[in-house]
Amino acid sequence: MSITIYTAEGCENCHRTTDVLTRKGIEFEAVDVNTLSEAETEELRAQGFRGLPIIVTDSEAWCGLRVDKLVTLTAEAVAR
Repeated sequence: MSITIYTAEGCENCHRTTDVLTRKGIEFEAVDVNTLSEAETEELRAQGFRGLPIIVTDSEAWCGLRVDKLVTLTAEAVAR
């Protein structure tokens, strides 16, 4: 499963999200939104994302600290 997390320094919800995945041993790619081009940033906005973190998996994407999604994501990863 591929997981990308768009984050920003100082974002508490970003830190909490990456911390949960790290503690569960789930690999992910972290992308600092401050390193994105204007076009990449606009693409995320066009998809409706207005907050951080933005989590993109093979099958879905969401933004914000979503404990329900993290529980499901970690359960799926552990089951593999």
